Amino acid sequence: MRREARFTWIIGILSIILLDIALNFLLLKQTLFTAWVVVPGALGLFLGLVWMIFSMARLFGAPVSGRFGAGASANAVLASVVVFLICIVIFAFARSTQASWDLTREGRQELAPQTVQILESLDKEVEVYGLFVSAADSEVAVSRDKTRRFLERCQALTGFLNVRFVDPERDPMILAQLGLRRVSTQGTVVVRCGSRTRVIPFQGVSPRLEERDFTNSLINVVRDAEPKVYFLQGHGEQDIGDPDPKIGFSGLQQLLQAESYVIERLTMTPAETAIPSDCSILVMLGQNKDLHPSEIQALQEYVQRGGRILTFFDFWIVDRPNGVAAHEQFRPWLERRCGVRVGDDVIFSREHLSEVWLVPDFGAAGGAERRGSYNDDHPITRSMAQNLQLRGGVRSVALTDPLPDGIVGEELLFSTPNTWAETNLDELRDPDNPRVNQDPDERAGPVPIAAAVTIPTETPIGDTGLTRDARIVVMGNLDMADNQHIVSTGNLIMNTFAWLSESEELIGMRAVGEENPPIMMTPLDEQIVAWLASLGLLHVVALAGIAVYFLRSKYQ
Repeated sequence: MRREARFTWIIGILSIILLDIALNFLLLKQTLFTAWVVVPGALGLFLGLVWMIFSMARLFGAPVSGRFGAGASANAVLASVVVFLICIVIFAFARSTQASWDLTREGRQELAPQTVQILESLDKEVEVYGLFVSAADSEVAVSRDKTRRFLERCQALTGFLNVRFVDPERDPMILAQLGLRRVSTQGTVVVRCGSRTRVIPFQGVSPRLEERDFTNSLINVVRDAEPKVYFLQGHGEQDIGDPDPKIGFSGLQQLLQAESYVIERLTMTPAETAIPSDCSILVMLGQNKDLHPSEIQALQEYVQRGGRILTFFDFWIVDRPNGVAAHEQFRPWLERRCGVRVGDDVIFSREHLSEVWLVPDFGAAGGAERRGSYNDDHPITRSMAQNLQLRGGVRSVALTDPLPDGIVGEELLFSTPNTWAETNLDELRDPDNPRVNQDPDERAGPVPIAAAVTIPTETPIGDTGLTRDARIVVMGNLDMADNQHIVSTGNLIMNTFAWLSESEELIGMRAVGEENPPIMMTPLDEQIVAWLASLGLLHVVALAGIAVYFLRSKYQ
């Protein structure tokens, strides 16, 4: 009887060793039909079956001795077999379905609110083509898989997004169909809606589809029109195309063009003051000279036909010859006609001097009147939750009380409670002795520094029977739009353009390029990781069990 038990034990051990060899080579060779897998696997299964037959014969032929008798042992054997079969089924299912989860920060992060809003508001069919060469290197394969997972997340939000992945080498006619001559060897995504097409070529060390590129392409192809944005010139305004990394504004230009705005420049003179009829938004980038009365009249006419104006006020002081303030035109017009009062002041605090911080929550310092720097009720600012720093001098921008008849407006941004509106500007010009002490008559924080108003007009909107409203936004700081700050303030400014152009579906927090580059592994690295994650853990458990068995045999 002891000889039979020893024989059964040896067969069982040999079966486990052979099956372990087969599984290891299956993982290394990545194929089932090879001699290194089939031979030891078949022998292992045969010996395992022999071991099971002998074990069952011994168990059912042995006398029952309490709870550790033949019945309990048979149940243990059957349970082990069932668990083994379940593991085989799970492994086969995982291999056949090719299921995967991207657990990197890029794969786990949520889609940006603007992307979600645009996808959910789609009402026309959009086709997305992923052009990847199947025979390319592993980096392209990773990029293709990440692109597929991203687009699947987008498809879950809309029924109007049709995605197709094509190998341009196997189907060269796709290039002619899309009007392309060549595509990037690292991968290309094409977004098309009707006759409008945008191409996103992959490039760089870590090629991938960035969410902001896809969202901007989606905006471009679904827009029925491209709003024209005119930037006023001739009054010392900053040029929109200035590439200076600090004081230039080319970053704003790139953001506008990415969302399908057309950039134009407008120079008005006393003799020629007409604002073009195709002007969707008129922008003033910090003029340091006042407007001529004829130009004010042109603004008045533009507003009467439902025009849209965005003006950034720089920190400049009107010349005061002989101590007498010069007669201004633009600021009084804003106050009289639009109900927006731009202060002859600059926001100060004892901690940061002329730097102004925008924070989403003032905490206990804000009291019950105001929660934070952003107006939660207005579309431009309701999604803002960033800490922003404004430099270069910030002016107060408040609504008049009462507002002119028919005008509706809201103050958008507020300085922190520890600030005030300093009005001693003449003394501030003295660099040796600037006075920054708050006087009793100076407005204490939170001080409004931006406002938006809507002005009703009689201009009809086609034959709908409705009239077009004029919209005006005034910002008390120019530096917030320059290249140094546009990275952090871009959402706020682009939300402003979306509200002015009545493109509310574009309002929201935009995606940023925070995707992480993938870790590229060699085939050997992939095999090692796969072995450690599967069989490596099994071997550790098995070795621990063997060690426990021999220790117990030695000391008991």
